[in-house]
Amino acid sequence: MAGDSHLCGDGFDRRLVGHPVDKFQQGNGINLRKDPHALQWLRLRKRPRPS
Repeated sequence: MAGDSHLCGDGFDRRLVGHPVDKFQQGNGINLRKDPHALQWLRLRKRPRPS
C-alpha cells in the first residue's frame, strides 16, 4: 500500500481537521485553533468509527 509517510498520527489529524476549521473561521470570524477543547472534539469526530 502506497502512502505519504509524512502524514501520520497527529500530523494527519491536523490536516484532516484544518479544512473545516478554516471554513468555520471564514464564515463566522472565529478561530477555533485557539480553543484546544474544540480542536479535540473535532479530531475525535473526524476519525472513522470501527465497524
